[in-house]
Amino acid sequence: MRRLTIVTVCGCGLGSSLMAKIAIDKILGERGISATINAADAGTAKAHRADLIVTTKEFAKRLGEVKTPIAVVSNFVNKDELREKLLAALETIRME
Repeated sequence: MRRLTIVTVCGCGLGSSLMAKIAIDKILGERGISATINAADAGTAKAHRADLIVTTKEFAKRLGEVKTPIAVVSNFVNKDELREKLLAALETIRME
């Protein structure tokens, strides 16, 4: 499988999106999935070429319509939810 590109999105691209980046890297590493993960704010996230965007409901609305699939979580702190939504989204991408 080719290397994926994932963008995590929060308000400034510094706080919670960096936490999500670290958590996603760990989740993917446990499964042997290779990915480049970038943290971004909602304003610049659209400029990133990515296979998947991971964000919260609030910032998903700010992104508007994008061609990139979005995995929406209620918060980045809930690692179980993040794992569940991330892996489901990746499964969908693999089927395309």
